[in-house]
Amino acid sequence: MNHIQIIVGLGILVNKKNEILITQRYDPGNPRIHLRWQLPGGGVEFGETVEEAVVREMKEEVSVDVTLLHHPPVIGTSIWEYPGKKIQCFLFGYMCRADGQKITIGCPETSDFAWIRPDDIEQYDCLPKAKEFIEQAKKMMKMDILH
Repeated sequence: MNHIQIIVGLGILVNKKNEILITQRYDPGNPRIHLRWQLPGGGVEFGETVEEAVVREMKEEVSVDVTLLHHPPVIGTSIWEYPGKKIQCFLFGYMCRADGQKITIGCPETSDFAWIRPDDIEQYDCLPKAKEFIEQAKKMMKMDILH
């Protein structure tokens, strides 16, 4: 069996109303993730830091230049099994801001976006780790570490 490890940087983008941006995944070839909600982000490219990946992915996916907020990232792992292959994904979610910038879908893997209050996350069909990350972000927001 082939074992692969990947590192993913996620942007937990918070606006002035303390809402978090989520995006809807567009991948009709993969029904497990198609049209489910997630945090924007993606894989860290060779030679890139996780923080650089978050900034790049936010620009690519939702067309904004983000400022990462200084705090420890939210961290999670996922394991996916496929025939002959097992993938372990390390996820690092960074709180960030893009005040005053307009969100525009910038890639074909994203079909929609929404600003949500963290308490409303249960109303969305999310990818597995998105809810966990938003719950952690909600705790950070309550501690007022974003200002």
